[in-house]
Amino acid sequence: MLGIFIIASAYTCPCLPIVGFTAFIFIVRASVGLRLMYGGPAQYMGVSTKNVMPLLVLTVVFVSACIAAIFLGLNDPDYMADAAAMEEAAPAKIEEYGALVYWLAGVSGFFVLANVPAIFMPSMALESYFVPGNLTEEKYASTKFVEIMRMCAVGWTLLSFGQLAGIMMAPDLSVYGPMIVIFNLVFTGLFIYNISNAGMYGFDVRPALFFLFLVSSSTGAAAMGLLLI
Repeated sequence: MLGIFIIASAYTCPCLPIVGFTAFIFIVRASVGLRLMYGGPAQYMGVSTKNVMPLLVLTVVFVSACIAAIFLGLNDPDYMADAAAMEEAAPAKIEEYGALVYWLAGVSGFFVLANVPAIFMPSMALESYFVPGNLTEEKYASTKFVEIMRMCAVGWTLLSFGQLAGIMMAPDLSVYGPMIVIFNLVFTGLFIYNISNAGMYGFDVRPALFFLFLVSSSTGAAAMGLLLI
């Protein structure tokens, strides 16, 4: 989804902050990978250095490309003029359909705040999604679960923050709006699946029901708002 967001940004808000955020995404994900390879959980994760190292090389290439793009953009008068025009156009959407903009930004902001704690306290976040006693206490398996939870929280936080920033900076919601609706439909399907199979996996349905309500209502409101624009 982060990849789709970056591609969508190229068509709706090709501004330098988004390019910088793209570089930040690569750096954060590489840092998570390096921690799993050489950090505290490395002995329990079994990450293949041979398979991950090419991804780290690609990360260096992509980050270098982002930095070069920022440098070239700052020194390109035509691009800076276009960027200034985008910045001037962005507030107009708030005047035209401010309720939709604030709703989408508010939901994205909520998920940023909801996911950040799981990055630093993944064990607590993981336990909140399962019925007590349904999580394994075996060290190797539990460490993998905790670190996967941390990785998911990092990805969800980056995606939500990117959506929040993109919604506010974009000249309009012609690209980000449908993208968010599609993303929310995917998450809605995921929560429905988790609730339907809660007994098999040991999930606590209460958090899933809450997020299902939030995401599905956000999907409906966003879709209806886009149709009314």
